[in-house]
Formats: sequence, C-alpha cells, structure tokens
Amino acid sequence: MTTNASTNGLQVRNDIEREVLSVWSEVLDNRAIRLDDDFFFLGGNSLLAIHMMLRLQQRLMVHIPMHLLSEASTVEHFAVELSKIEKVSTPQPVRGAVAKSNHRDSYPLSFPQQRLWFVAQLEEQVAAYNMSTNYAFEGELDPEHLRRALERIVHRHEPLRTVFNQADDGQIYQSILPELHFSLPLHDLTSFSPAEQATKVTEHRQIQERTAFDLTSDLMLRAVLLRLHSDHHLLLLTLHHIATDGWSHRILQHELSYFYGAEHNGEQPQLPDLEVHYKDFSVWQHNSASRHASQLDYWQTQLNNLPDLHLPTDQPRPDIQSHRGGSIPITLPLDLAQQLQNKAAESHATSHMLLMAAFQVLLQRYAGQEDFGVLVPIAGRNDPDLAYQIGCFINVLVIRADLSGNPSFDELVGRVRDTSLAAYSHQEVPYDQIVENICERRDLSRNPLAQVLFQYSDTDADEFTFPNLDVKPHPSLGLNARFDLELNLVGNKTGIAGE
Repeated sequence: MTTNASTNGLQVRNDIEREVLSVWSEVLDNRAIRLDDDFFFLGGNSLLAIHMMLRLQQRLMVHIPMHLLSEASTVEHFAVELSKIEKVSTPQPVRGAVAKSNHRDSYPLSFPQQRLWFVAQLEEQVAAYNMSTNYAFEGELDPEHLRRALERIVHRHEPLRTVFNQADDGQIYQSILPELHFSLPLHDLTSFSPAEQATKVTEHRQIQERTAFDLTSDLMLRAVLLRLHSDHHLLLLTLHHIATDGWSHRILQHELSYFYGAEHNGEQPQLPDLEVHYKDFSVWQHNSASRHASQLDYWQTQLNNLPDLHLPTDQPRPDIQSHRGGSIPITLPLDLAQQLQNKAAESHATSHMLLMAAFQVLLQRYAGQEDFGVLVPIAGRNDPDLAYQIGCFINVLVIRADLSGNPSFDELVGRVRDTSLAAYSHQEVPYDQIVENICERRDLSRNPLAQVLFQYSDTDADEFTFPNLDVKPHPSLGLNARFDLELNLVGNKTGIAGE
C-alpha cells in the first residue's frame, strides 16, 4: 500500500482511498472531492451509485454490496469498509450475488412481478402499467432495419418475451417464449392533411397507451410505426411494467440505437452476452427473502400507524381505482434550479431531499395533514450483472413525512434527509413484503401505505444517435395514473423538467 500520497492536495493514505476518490470524481462529473465528502450530498443517486460500484469492483477486484454505500457514504469511511473486503483470487470479471439458476421450463415471479400480476388480476384489462415512449425520426429511416433492431432487443432480453401462467399447484410461474419474429406494423398517413394527421396520431397513441397486455400470451413490448412524410416517422413503443422500469428504458434506448446502426452498416452486433438473466434474479430474490428480517423490523417500526393521505378531490373516490389520469408538464428555469442546488448544499442535503421537502409542504397544504407517506422509487439493481438488463427490478421506499410542530423549512429538510438516509440503508426489503407485513387490510380504492409518488433524477436520459437521422423523444399522453398524485422531475442543462 502507498501511504501519504497526495491527490489534488489531499493526503491520501492508501491505494483504496485513491481509487475511491478517482471513481467518485469520474461518476460525479469530475469535481474535486474531499475525504469527508458524502456521496449523496454531492448529488449521488442510486443510478450513479451503481455505475460507481461497477467501476470500483473491476479496479479493486472485489464484490461490493450495495448497502455498503448507505452505511458508509463518505470517501474516508467507504474506503475503510472496502479495505475489509477480500479480493477475488483471479483477474476475472467480478461476479455478483445473482448466479445462473438451473435450467427449467418455468420460474417463480420476482416480488415486483408478483405485485403487478396481482393488480392485473384484480383490475381486468387495466392499462395503468403500460409504459409508453415515442420517438420522432427525421431523415431516411429504414423500417426493416428498425424492426430487426427491436427484434434483437426482444431476443436479447428475456423479460420482453416472458408470459405468466398458473400451474396445477395454483402457483403463478413465468415462462420464456422462444425467439419469435417481431412485428412492426407501418401505418402510412402521408395522404392526410396536417390536421387529419394530428388526429390520427392521437388516435394511435391512445390505442397504444390504453390497450392492455395479455400477460398469458403477449410479448411485453409492442411497437407501431407511423409514416407522416417520406422523411418523417413516429415510433410508438409500449411495454408492460412487469418487464421493464425506468432504468431499463435507458438500456432499450441505447441498444435500439446500437442495433439500428449495425443493421444500417451491415455489421454483426458485438454486444457482450448477458451473464445472468431476469429469471435468475427472481430465483435469487426468493432464496434471499430470509435475509430481510432485520430490515423488515425497521419498516414495521417506521411505518407503524401510518395514515393514508386524503387529498381533496372534486369526485368521490371509487371503490376500485379507475387509473384514468392526465399529465401536466412542469418546467423550472436554470437559475431557479441552480438556487435550489445551492440551497441543498447549504442544508447538507441532496437536491432530491430538498425538492421532496417542498413537495411534502405542498401536500400538507392540500390535505391539512402533518403525517403521511410518499413513495420514492429506487433502481433495485444491487448486483453489477443486473446493470445492463431490461426488466422490472425497481423497488419503492416509503418516506414518512413529519411536519409536526410547525417546523421551519430548514428543519423539515433535515428531517427529510435523516428519514431518507435511514430508508436507503434498509432498501433491500421489497416493497411488497413490507405491504404484506404491515397492511392488515387492502383497500382497492387506493395504493397501500402511500398514495403519492415523488421521483427526481439529476441524470437526464443519454443522448443517442442514428445514422442519417435526427431522433427526438416524444412524451406519452400520460393517460394512465397509478397513484393519486405523481411528481416526476429530471434535472438537465436547461433547468428542471417534469410532469
């Protein structure tokens, strides 16, 4: 070990500290980092944490458990804990905890899949968990190259061709369909006037977003291509949440660009094989359920007697959620976003925590309640082999709001910070297990434990390119509501945008 080496003016005591400083600087935008800096206070989130873990694992040849960052979030503390982990003996890629399971015809559902399947059975033909993304293509698009690119993605990622059926023993299992021909219907709208085109496009988008998937037989990805002009196309992609999540969208976007480029250039794609698959994660998650007992105790204490949030509405709440909804865009300008970032730093909090505190104040004003829960999604990919998989890995944390005693905003940010960090350190328990152990009864008119969701990321979607094409994402219509209220925000170069 090298001792007392200097890095950016810091007295770095060993090679592990040097590697941690280097990787954190890379992941967190090449900023100068001190030994006592906190990963989360520097703007780190679960997505960036995964990237950081992957880089450190390969450089140090160790397997780093995800919970380590929650327990040791400063460079100095994190390096100390890393030094206690034994290196692997051979210079091979570091494998995580999830391993290939024995080959079989069917597999158990993961905990997120179980919840989504259960919802689908309670609310037949519901499309609330359809996740739609649209892309506008300007230029010389080859529809067959696009179809083949989508087909390669479906073949590569098993959740997109997984179906769910009930066995003779009453249990629900997932089975993987063979590699099938993927269909990309092309609708030519070039003969319509611009006004008629706009109407037709809206109709197609509504059909895609509102048409439910048959989980027993359908591919979990469907696509439609609309031709508006010879050099103007609109691709409508819809996936069921049981096969995807927000992180998966980034992977799909990257691979769609990569495979289309390979098709266009007549090249054989060279993406590395996936070491494990989603079915392996499902088996591992079930085998790991006994490890969650101690963390479950925390949630039972933290969420004891948590009241529902009663937002004022202009209609009576139905006995069963309809999931009909709408979407309103939100934009915060760059100067305001920078002020928020500065305020977060002054409060020793992340931008996520600051915005969450503001959201809690808004909810308190609407509902007149000082105690309620807010759902916060996290990546749920605690193993490096899952970083490049399409699938439903997402977990959800319940952050309990405490606005008692008329706190100042600074005091509230401190409460949100402490509650959030504690929740992150107990994130391995699946949300569905928490619901099962805490909710004595299920109310089909509302989401269990918390009825609103908050999501903020300061890592915007990666840019992607297609040969001879200008591609821009088109937002979905937002017709499906999964919660009473959902606030999604993304920091970007122009400020903060969301819905």
